[in-house]
Amino acid sequence: MPYLNFWKVASYFWILPFLLFFSVFVGYAASSPLNELVLMEQIIQLVKETVLLIVLITLITLILSVPAAIVTGLFDFFGRSFFSWALCLPLAFPIYIYAFIFVGFFESVPSLHDFLRGNIWVSAIIISMGLFPYTFLLCRVQIRNLGVPLFKTAQTLGHSNLSSILKIVLPALRPALIAGSTLAAFEVLADLGGVSTLGIQTITVGIFDVWFGYGDLNSSTKLSLLLFLFALLIFAMGSFLGATQKNIAISSGKSSHQPLKLNKTKSFLVFSFCLILFVLTFALPFLQLVLWSFQGNFESVFNLLGNSITLGIVVSLLTAFIGVILALSAARKKSILINLSVAGYAIPGAVIAIALLIVGNIFFNTSITNFGLLGLALCLIIRFLTPLFRYISSALQGMAESSKKALLTLPTSSLRAFLQIYFPVIKPSLMVGVLIVFIEVMKEQPATLLLRPIGFDTLSSKIYNFTFEGQWELAATPSIILIIFSSVAVLLLYQEMNKNE
Repeated sequence: MPYLNFWKVASYFWILPFLLFFSVFVGYAASSPLNELVLMEQIIQLVKETVLLIVLITLITLILSVPAAIVTGLFDFFGRSFFSWALCLPLAFPIYIYAFIFVGFFESVPSLHDFLRGNIWVSAIIISMGLFPYTFLLCRVQIRNLGVPLFKTAQTLGHSNLSSILKIVLPALRPALIAGSTLAAFEVLADLGGVSTLGIQTITVGIFDVWFGYGDLNSSTKLSLLLFLFALLIFAMGSFLGATQKNIAISSGKSSHQPLKLNKTKSFLVFSFCLILFVLTFALPFLQLVLWSFQGNFESVFNLLGNSITLGIVVSLLTAFIGVILALSAARKKSILINLSVAGYAIPGAVIAIALLIVGNIFFNTSITNFGLLGLALCLIIRFLTPLFRYISSALQGMAESSKKALLTLPTSSLRAFLQIYFPVIKPSLMVGVLIVFIEVMKEQPATLLLRPIGFDTLSSKIYNFTFEGQWELAATPSIILIIFSSVAVLLLYQEMNKNE
């Protein structure tokens, strides 16, 4: 449509600088020398621990999420409505908060504390407790759309409940399992505070150790390129494995199939499983933070909250502005360049931050941190543009034909067409996307630590400082504030993904 031509032209002001930026970074990183102090054996060890951690977390998140999604999606039991959304709440815990809660809790028992730190198996379990809701949410949506009808069909063919789940329901959940596992893997790659607190040496931890330990930006850049390629590999694997599967629909109208009744014994067992999972992954960790908060200092929290909110508002509004332009441009015609320019969520924050430092120094001969919050804001926009763009694009794809025909009666004004036709369509999704970006900005830790101006602390950066020094009580209050804000976003996301249930 002619009304979208303006947005296509406007989109190039983001796409071209973005592609130039990453092309320069990849070229520089590929040609930069590696410090002789950074041994190849160390790099191999970082890769091994990263791969093993991702594999373990993938398996554990599936073990936790799939049964929970199946029982809350297929069966009716006491507490089902509560657990359907309550089991999503662990997403409100950033990995780094989970990590310091468990490390700090067992600090009074030296033998358990020493066993926990550096044990990759135990660390994988702790991290999985905060990441399983990604797969749980997506499986719930898939079950809502397909699960009950498939389950009943299988039963008419003579399958038992267990056989129906194994042979019919689980294969139908494959897209959700792949998507959830991919998201969890990205979170592991992007995390710094959590894995470092648990004593696990991932590639991200190696980047910070080389930079701050050796003062070697070139070697950090080399490791960042390795992490970038690692993220692209995971993205490619997820896309390849899910290529033959249908996309997960967020909502397809109210289902006419009611969940299946369970007898009292099975209902009690299912209720107990969900209750234990909720208590271990949300209730007890949150209670521990509350107990610690009474021993902490509240004075500086308000300044930290103010900085986090300011950064969140600025970044979320700028991200919304860019996301709307790109989504409207993509609505005119699908573009590989647009898809590449919104792939930032697959790239760890540490990689984007170091890329900005390198490219900023090449073009401006100074650190990008000298431009105040500009560098940090740009990094966060690149990182979190993806979910907001996807939400708006999804809304535009579902746009009614009557609205599109109404455009033909309007004067040839792109702005007027946007305000009268497009904006009302995308407004709900835009609001949810802005809120999610706002919360993600508040939670982001590696990029904030690398690019924040001197003297500018946020909730996430201060939590890292406190946990690095083992001051669990001081880290509790800012953590509670983050979790409360994040819980709002999680509940809105659940509501959006389970409309008309």
